[in-house]
Amino acid sequence: MKLTTKFLLLTLVFGFVLMTSKVQGQAAVGGGLAFGTEIESVGINVNGTYMITDNIALAPSLIYWIPKSYFADYKLKWFEVDLNGHYYFDAGGNVKPYALAGLNFSFITVPVLDWTGGWLGGGSFTTKNSTTTKVGLNLGGGVEFDIDAPIKPFGQINYTIIDSFDQLVIMAGVRFPLNF
Repeated sequence: MKLTTKFLLLTLVFGFVLMTSKVQGQAAVGGGLAFGTEIESVGINVNGTYMITDNIALAPSLIYWIPKSYFADYKLKWFEVDLNGHYYFDAGGNVKPYALAGLNFSFITVPVLDWTGGWLGGGSFTTKNSTTTKVGLNLGGGVEFDIDAPIKPFGQINYTIIDSFDQLVIMAGVRFPLNF
């Protein structure tokens, strides 16, 4: 299955779950931009939070990293699904800091250069894509600003530990509280 098909499928599933779940706590959905240190690219983020207690929230997130060209038409493509939990600290005021931990599911396509033919001439280089799925761990924190507006700006930094694809992710965006 192509990466774009997986992205579309996971986005539809994520949206369906959000729209059909019977929400009893406070929920918010939003988006923003991210930067990853391993891919060295900007990503587009869609995320949500669902408060299950006064201090604990479930926080799913999708990040589509803008593909990075290496050679010819072959690009590093990366899409990730994060299933995090947030623990909000009682700081008082409009600033709400939180710690986060969770799972990361990354779908990565890398270009591979391959030599076909003989070693003494008559061969050529060919390129193809190799796709892998990695499961990792997210650890980090962030801050949410509870301003007098229908949006909640946030900033977040987390370190994703995934085999040979570890990276620091810096994210900023807004969330829109949902009224059920």
